[in-house]
Amino acid sequence: PAVRRFLKSIRRVEFKRGRMVYEEGEIADCFYIVRHGEVHRYHRESDGSARLIGIHGRGSVLGEVSFLAGERHGARAQAVLDSQLVRIDQESWASLIEEEPEALTGLVRILSRRFHRTMDPAEQLEPARLHMLAYPDDPARGHLLAHVLSEVLVQENHGPVLLLELSSPQELSSDRSFPPGLEAYFDLDSISEESRSLADRMDLLDRPVELFEWLRSLSHPRPGGYDHIDARPLMNLESPARNKAAHSIAALLGLMRKFYSLVLVHVGRHTGRPDRMLAELYRSSDLIGCARDAGMAAGPRWMDYRKWHSSLLPDFFEKLVSITEENHTAL
Repeated sequence: PAVRRFLKSIRRVEFKRGRMVYEEGEIADCFYIVRHGEVHRYHRESDGSARLIGIHGRGSVLGEVSFLAGERHGARAQAVLDSQLVRIDQESWASLIEEEPEALTGLVRILSRRFHRTMDPAEQLEPARLHMLAYPDDPARGHLLAHVLSEVLVQENHGPVLLLELSSPQELSSDRSFPPGLEAYFDLDSISEESRSLADRMDLLDRPVELFEWLRSLSHPRPGGYDHIDARPLMNLESPARNKAAHSIAALLGLMRKFYSLVLVHVGRHTGRPDRMLAELYRSSDLIGCARDAGMAAGPRWMDYRKWHSSLLPDFFEKLVSITEENHTAL
C-alpha cells in the first residue's frame, strides 16, 4: 500500500533539450529519476566557466545528494536531449520511508554505486539493446511480427521500447489481406511530406541530435505501449545523400540507445545486399532475428539474406537468431 501511494504521488516532468532541470544554488526540495533522455550536470568554476561533472541517462538518479543533505544544489543540471524525468518531492519521499525504511537503504546503494563508477570509469550502466528483424520471404508478415514482438518487449523491459521501421506499412500490405483485427497494425499515417522535407534539409544529417528529435516528432505511440518511428525519410534518400546519412547512423543509434531501453529495427523490404547505411545498422546491432514460415521451404530471398549478410558481417552467425513461425493463426 505504501509503495502504491508513493507511485501515485510522484509525477513525470518533460524537459525539452536545453531546458534547465535545476540551477546551482537552488533549494533541493526534490530529486529526479531519468526515465528517458539525457541530463548533464555542470559545476561553475572560479573563472566562471562551466565544467561537466556528470552525465545522467535512462534510469539514473539526479539531485538526490543535496536533497538528502537538506542543502542547496551544488551544480546545475540541464537536459541535453528531450527528456522525461520522474520528480520525487519531500512529502512523497518522507511518507514512503516512514512506512518502508528500506527505500532509504536502496537510495544509499545507488549513491555507493555512483561513487564506485567515479573511481572506476570502466564500470558503466548496461547500454540499451538494438535488435534487427527480417522476414525475407514475407516482409508484410514481418511487419506484423515486429508489432507483436514490440508489445511483448514492453512487458519484459523496464524502460520505453521503440519500433523503427524501414519500409512503409501501406507498401507492405498493398497486396495482402489479413484477418479482421490485424489491419490496425498497417493503419499508420503516411509521411510523404516529411520524406520530401528531409531531402530539403540535408543539414540535419550533420546534426544527429536534431535529426533524432525530428524523427521522434514523426513517432506514432502505439496502443501496445511502444513508440513507432517510420524511417523512410532516411531510406528514401538518394546517393550521395544516402552515403552521407550512413556516417550519422552510429551517432543516431547512440542517441536512441540513451532514450529507449530497447530498439527493434524491422528492415521490411530491405533484405537484399545491404548498402553502407544498412551495414552500419547491422554492425551496431546486438541481435539479428531472421524469421521464416516453418510450414514452407526456405525461399531464395531467405537464403540470399543469410549469404549476403554473413559475407558482410564477420559476427553475423554469432548475432543471428532464427525465428520459425509454427502457427500463423497465433498472430
